[in-house]
Amino acid sequence: MKRSSQITLLIAIVTVGFALRTATADEPHGKPQPNLIQVKQSPLLVIKQQRTFSGLLQKGQTVTLHQLDLETRYQVRIVNDDQKKKIESVVARNKKQLDEYNKRKADLEGEILATFDVTGTVRRLKEPERYAELKKAINELRTSFKSTSLPIDIRYAGFHTISDVGSNYVGFERNGVETFHRLSSIHRIIRGVEIDEE
Repeated sequence: MKRSSQITLLIAIVTVGFALRTATADEPHGKPQPNLIQVKQSPLLVIKQQRTFSGLLQKGQTVTLHQLDLETRYQVRIVNDDQKKKIESVVARNKKQLDEYNKRKADLEGEILATFDVTGTVRRLKEPERYAELKKAINELRTSFKSTSLPIDIRYAGFHTISDVGSNYVGFERNGVETFHRLSSIHRIIRGVEIDEE
């Protein structure tokens, strides 16, 4: 009796198993599955999260090093070769324009002195009309003089090369001289430069 009930139970389990299998076999295989939400971070976001302040500075980069205020805080500007050439070109052009302006102004001021008659400590204007013309020319020269405005850290095109980057320091090399600064003293890092040329 015990044995027959076990066999009956086994037959019932097998029958239910076959019934379930045939029922699920009739269902379409292309049935849409519920969407599983997977949180994936884009590779760019992962890279940005891993970036550190010191990681922006790499050995061999061309940079400017500018001291802020009177404190030992520095600003570093990273420039590529094209930007460096453009800066050097603008600085050279500005210097040439300033030299020409200063020469012309000195010439006009020399001519203004010639319009005076100096006797001892007494100075008397002998050519008032010429004096007025020269003063007007100096004022026009001042108003017409324009140079390309540059950020203060690149005004003189003083470039350094990063020679070494440690865990808490950065080395800068210029003209064969290497200086090291604590990473904590670098207050700001700028990449690139925008020059407004009119």
